[in-house]
Amino acid sequence: AASGSAHKFTYLGNTYDLAKLTDAHIEAVSALYTSATANVKYVDVVMGSGVGQYTGDKDAFNAAIANAQAIQSKTVLEVAAMNVADITAITTALTESAATFKLNMPTAGFYRVKSMNANDDAKKGKYWQSKEDVSGMELAAEKDDARSIIYLGEDNTITSYGCGYALNKYDAIDAAGTAGTAWTIAENAQVAGAYALFRNGDGYCLSDWTGSATYGQNDANAAWMFEEVTELPVTISAAGYATLYAPVALTLPEEGLKAYIVSAQSETSATLEEVEGILPANTGVVLAGEANTYNLTVAEPATAIEGNKLHGTVAASYVTEDAYVLGYVGEEGNKEVGFYTATKNQQEGTSWLNNGFKAYIRKNGHSATLRFNFGGTTAIESVVN
Repeated sequence: AASGSAHKFTYLGNTYDLAKLTDAHIEAVSALYTSATANVKYVDVVMGSGVGQYTGDKDAFNAAIANAQAIQSKTVLEVAAMNVADITAITTALTESAATFKLNMPTAGFYRVKSMNANDDAKKGKYWQSKEDVSGMELAAEKDDARSIIYLGEDNTITSYGCGYALNKYDAIDAAGTAGTAWTIAENAQVAGAYALFRNGDGYCLSDWTGSATYGQNDANAAWMFEEVTELPVTISAAGYATLYAPVALTLPEEGLKAYIVSAQSETSATLEEVEGILPANTGVVLAGEANTYNLTVAEPATAIEGNKLHGTVAASYVTEDAYVLGYVGEEGNKEVGFYTATKNQQEGTSWLNNGFKAYIRKNGHSATLRFNFGGTTAIESVVN
């Protein structure tokens, strides 16, 4: 019997007097039992176009399953009286209709990944997320708003939204700036609607936290559910500002949070121009608001904004070009939020680390800092009659 299903298939050869059945009947019923046992997991699947859902001929499958159950309820004499070809036809219909089921693969976007481990109830239902101290990954029953969110890239790399680091193993986080390794995502053969994840190159499989064992897609330990994320949390600190660079379009909340692009820059200032409504994908912005966590809703694609001086990276990445990043600028005791020169890596001295999902400005002068300029009159240079 499949877990969570009321449907049960019993091999007739174990419960009936085989002397009353021909060898052909026994072989036909055995084949039907094998097919029904292998495909009963599809009884309760959800059909549709979403992640974790299937396409396929569910009507034909339901009819074949009903016919298979009818065989189980028959007496041995009734089965013996059946035409063997009719039993075989039910098996063929069941097998062929089950073969039409295709699990939709997750496309690029934000998700939470939850264990569907069918072998261990203590692990089932927990989320794969980065640890609070960013020392590695963990399975957690209570998902964290940001740390449990991952971004699946177009190239099938996986990045933690919470820390901005590429995720290349099930339990570890590689050093900041490490390039992401692509994963292969396949249907888990044991748990309907669940996925198996394999790291490309070495076949390492995201498993059930029992060491470094390499499970396959046929193992119920390596069963995972992708949950689509429709809101991205962004935290504004006491400083009142943050930057954001997201690979998807986002809708700003109606109140409490403002967004700005940098429309111009001089050697000493960055001109901030407010953006309302939807932030297009791959648009660096400065966010302003009271200290709080705000949720930005994932939106349909929007037209790109021209002339924005802000750039960004999805994963934490080393950048070689000279740039400014958000921070406190000015003299000690009289600092304000603005952009300051990014500090180069102490070992290499040729690059600096941009945090994942954050924005920066390319440097175009020699000034160490850029102060915010929100437009409007900043000085009177001359008076003309």
